[in-house]
Amino acid sequence: MSNGESKGVRRLGANTYRLILFTILIIVWQIISMSLGRMFLPTPSGVATAAVELFANGTIIEATLISLATFATGYLLAVALAIPMGLMMGGFKKVGEALDVYINAFNAMPRIALIPLIMIWFGLDFQAKVVIVLISAFFPIVINTYTGVLNVDKDLLEASRSFGAKDKDLFLRIMLPASVPFLMTGLRLGVARGIMGIIMAEFFMTAKGLGGLIVTYGSTFQMEKLFVAVTVLTVIGGVLAESVKRVEKLIAPWKTGTIHP
Repeated sequence: MSNGESKGVRRLGANTYRLILFTILIIVWQIISMSLGRMFLPTPSGVATAAVELFANGTIIEATLISLATFATGYLLAVALAIPMGLMMGGFKKVGEALDVYINAFNAMPRIALIPLIMIWFGLDFQAKVVIVLISAFFPIVINTYTGVLNVDKDLLEASRSFGAKDKDLFLRIMLPASVPFLMTGLRLGVARGIMGIIMAEFFMTAKGLGGLIVTYGSTFQMEKLFVAVTVLTVIGGVLAESVKRVEKLIAPWKTGTIHP
C-alpha cells in the first residue's frame, strides 16, 4: 500500500469514528430530551426544523455575518499586536522580564470585569465588541509566542554564535522557526477565547449577532431556535480552530503537540 493510500485509509477511519460518535451523541440527546421534556431540552428533529426556518428567512445568516465581522476584526488586531510583542519579549530578555508579570496579571483578570469600562469608553456597538474580542484573544497568543521563543534550544543558539551567527540571523533562522508551534497553538487558543469574547460582548451590549439571538430566544423560551444559534457558534469555532490546525501542519510539521495555556 502506498503512502497516499495509507493516509487515505487513516483519514477514512478517523471520519468513520467521528460519524459513529456523532450518531451516538444524537441518540443520547434524543433519549435525554424525551426524558426531560422539550421545554428543558429540545429534540434533534425540533432543532433541525428550527434551523431550516432560521436559514430560510435569513435570520441566522444575518446574525452570523455580524458576529463573524466583529470576531474577524478583533482577532486580526489581536494577532497583529500579540505576535510582535511575544517575539520582542522573547528576543529581548529585559523586555520579557519587565512585561511578563503584567501580561500574566491581566490574563488572569476576568474579562467581564472590564465590560463596564469598555462600554463607557467605546459605546455599545461595533467598536466596543471588537475591543472585547481583541482583549480575549490577545493574551493566549502573546503568552504562547513568548514561551515559544524562550523554549529555543540554548545549545543550538550557542553553537550558532560560535560559528559567527549575528543576532538578526539567530532570531530569523532559529528563534522564530522554533517558536512557530507555540505560536500556532496560541492562535488556536485565541480563536476559542475570541469566540467567547464576541458572545460575552453581544450578551451585554447591542443585541445583534448570534449572542443577541441567544439572549432573545433564551428569554422567550424558544429552545429549538436557541440551540440553532449555539450549534452555529460551535461549528464556527470548530471550523476556525481546525483551519489553524491545518495551517500549523503545513508550516510546522515537526510540532509535538505541546500546549502552553
